[in-house]
Amino acid sequence: DQAMFYTSGNKKYQKRFNQYLKLKIISYLCYYAGLRIGEASVLQVKDLKKADDHYYLEINKTLYTDEFFREKKSTERFSITSPKTKSSYRNVPVPAVLSDFLLEMIDKYKLTSDFYFVSLSKDICPNNTLAKLKNLIEKRNNLEHIRFHDFRHSFATLLINSGESIETISKLLGHANASMTYNIYYHLLPEKAQKAVMKIDDLVKQTKEKSNE
Repeated sequence: DQAMFYTSGNKKYQKRFNQYLKLKIISYLCYYAGLRIGEASVLQVKDLKKADDHYYLEINKTLYTDEFFREKKSTERFSITSPKTKSSYRNVPVPAVLSDFLLEMIDKYKLTSDFYFVSLSKDICPNNTLAKLKNLIEKRNNLEHIRFHDFRHSFATLLINSGESIETISKLLGHANASMTYNIYYHLLPEKAQKAVMKIDDLVKQTKEKSNE
């Protein structure tokens, strides 16, 4: 069945198929691993590691886009850079649904270690290309607009709803500290967890009162 995509009479269909596949890959990376769009864009095959009986992603770079070109809505100038913060360097364990999918891509498309998952080649696929495709699909199918970053938020929300700690979620997302994660997702925390955190204010208040006696 796959051979049909590579016949001269199906070049347009082949291109569209490849675009949808790239969109699926980056959506999986953001949704199932909580990656930032820049991190997912430059994730390479060699960044998928195995430890004992599970796989994880080694996050060690990101895609930087020149703001001047982005504002001018011109062809984006981009480059691969180091993550902006120390905490962004991290190892992210991935669920089987993602590792199985990535391993399938490696096998099916004969990807070598220096290939980028999203582009399925040694070339980078610019963020704006995928964003335009996603926006077009949403418009054609009358779907609500969502950002790639919303997939990352969904990842965090799933973990919160499953009872995972803010500290763990913060490390997986690559946030500078747990306070940042809490400030973003506090409204999703179970009521009991919110009450527990609020006790900090009571302790601080009691400490101040004692110091003023």
